[in-house]
Amino acid sequence: MNAQMVWEQYKEIRDCFPDLVLIPHDHRYFIRGTLEFRAEFMGLEVKESFLIEIEVLTTYPHSLPNVRELGGRISKEFHKFVNDTLCLGTPLAMKITFSKNPTLLGFIKELIVPYLYSYVNYERNGELPYGELSHNGKGLLEYYMDLFQVSSVDKTMQMLYALSFDKIRGHLPCPCGSNLKIRNCHGPMLIDLYNYQDATKFESDLVRCWEFLQRN
Repeated sequence: MNAQMVWEQYKEIRDCFPDLVLIPHDHRYFIRGTLEFRAEFMGLEVKESFLIEIEVLTTYPHSLPNVRELGGRISKEFHKFVNDTLCLGTPLAMKITFSKNPTLLGFIKELIVPYLYSYVNYERNGELPYGELSHNGKGLLEYYMDLFQVSSVDKTMQMLYALSFDKIRGHLPCPCGSNLKIRNCHGPMLIDLYNYQDATKFESDLVRCWEFLQRN
């Protein structure tokens, strides 16, 4: 971790969210305090505040921070992991979103605030404004089906299988079933995805999806 980079990025946070404080601890950094935000989606505006903790890992920015809500307002049943960190999305989706604004301030604005905005809507209206993915392997499979724009579970698994290797073989038929070669179909998308995670991570996602299918 580059400590100077973390400090410079924190100064951007401080300008926008003055109640968030940077705390160094055990070779890591924590950003704690009240996150007050205003957000709007489809004409529905929300102004809210949450007590949060952002854990900046030693491998940041290659690994994204962990986030916890400290006020006890968000229940364990609402998109949280067993360690009480917030589930801000599938790992790949988070990496793609973060890449568009790869700073701690961008992480807050593009990932944490939308999560909290969704929770406030759920708390008030019983529904999520952006729609909802399922949890665990099922949610991962749903995400990849939407990302690849295929409606078949088998085709989605074949696409993930192709990504689990270090190289996309463009001369082979595209796993989506289009009867085109990969290079003329999903190839450019699949190659681009290696910018966000490597083949071993896609293999791990493939295994999680497979385990879900085996249980169901």
